[in-house]
Amino acid sequence: MLTCTYETALPDGADRTNTATVTTSGKVAGDDGEADVTFSDTPTNETDECIDVSDDQYGSLGTVCANESPKTFKYSLTVGPYAECGDYEYVNTASFTTNDTDTTDSDDHTVDVNVPCGGGCTLTQGYWKTHSKYGPAPYDDTWAQIGEDTTFFQSGQSYYQVLRAAPQGNAYYILAQQYIAASLNQLNGASIPPNVLTDFNTATSLFNQYTPAQIAALKGSSPVRKQFTALAETLDKYNNGVTGPGHCSE
Repeated sequence: MLTCTYETALPDGADRTNTATVTTSGKVAGDDGEADVTFSDTPTNETDECIDVSDDQYGSLGTVCANESPKTFKYSLTVGPYAECGDYEYVNTASFTTNDTDTTDSDDHTVDVNVPCGGGCTLTQGYWKTHSKYGPAPYDDTWAQIGEDTTFFQSGQSYYQVLRAAPQGNAYYILAQQYIAASLNQLNGASIPPNVLTDFNTATSLFNQYTPAQIAALKGSSPVRKQFTALAETLDKYNNGVTGPGHCSE
């Protein structure tokens, strides 16, 4: 008696008939046989039906099996503390290991964290335009620390003139007006986040290099003009209280 074994992959879990055919030569006759192949709703052998779930910050979250899916783990974590105020990214990674083959995988999510800066508050360029010694609103003596008539870098104009100028699409004035407001806000006691301070210092360097006419001559695709515009957006958010210590009640 000869016993043969074999195996093959099936396209799906449908019931079927398996036919085995024996072909011989000589005096021994061949034959064939059939057997029903059926699948129950519940498999008799399961592989990797359960996984152990963990979090890189929290630790083990528990075990979940296929009959419990989908499963949600809820937990809380303390983020920080951070040494300085500003914007940070907190990356949280969850991973799993299967119970039979030790297969692993993971996924992560980035949480944006804003640490408010303490000290003072910010005012918009509109406030500083109207609260100089030229009015019409009551004088804010923070202006005295700069001087409305002090020349603004290489512009050939005073701080007050630059702040009151109509930008008319000139990125120089768009940035300069936010820059002057940010300068006055800091002199008025408003703290400034590290990333905003970096952009503020970059703007200072640019104003030492360029005049309004030079920036006005640049096309919209110019990298330098784009830099002026991007820096203006950062300082605008600071002056309006979106970032930093928050906006003052005027």
